[in-house]
This record gives sequence, C-alpha cells and structure tokens, in this order.
Amino acid sequence: MDAAPAWVGIDASCDSLSVCTMGADGSIIDQVDNLPSDPVALTDYLRELGLPTCIIGIESGSGTHLTRAMRKAGFEVRVLGSGLIRATR
Repeated sequence: MDAAPAWVGIDASCDSLSVCTMGADGSIIDQVDNLPSDPVALTDYLRELGLPTCIIGIESGSGTHLTRAMRKAGFEVRVLGSGLIRATR
C-alpha cells in the first residue's frame, strides 16, 4: 500500500517563497520562509525532504512559472483560487 501523500502549501511572492509541508495526519513536517522564488531552489528543497509523494498547493496567479516547472519536474500541483485560500484562514 502506498503512503498517503504529504501536502505542500506555497505562498509565493516575486522574490521569495514561504513553504509549509504537512503530513497526511496534519502534522508539520517542515516549514521555511524566504526560500528563493526559483523553481530549481524549490525542487531541490522538496527533494531534500525525501518525501515519497507530495501534492503542492499554490494560489492562482502567484506562481505560474513555479507551477509549470514543478509539473515538469514530476510533482503534482493544484492551483487554488484566492477565495479558497482566504476561507482556510
């Protein structure tokens, strides 16, 4: 049986990313602020975590280049509308 995927939430700005990785049980696996807003830095960071599978959630419009790069690198990415993001706060 495959392990449940971890969830990765990304808050993207022009210069940096805030990333929170949570296990399927809701526990925080890792959290980082000020990661460079660069697909290579994000890919390296996620691979260093050693997660067997993860699903990335990113707000629509905030990281189109990241979404494309993460999908190209083989990650599952879900683009979330800003209304959905606000509803979780």
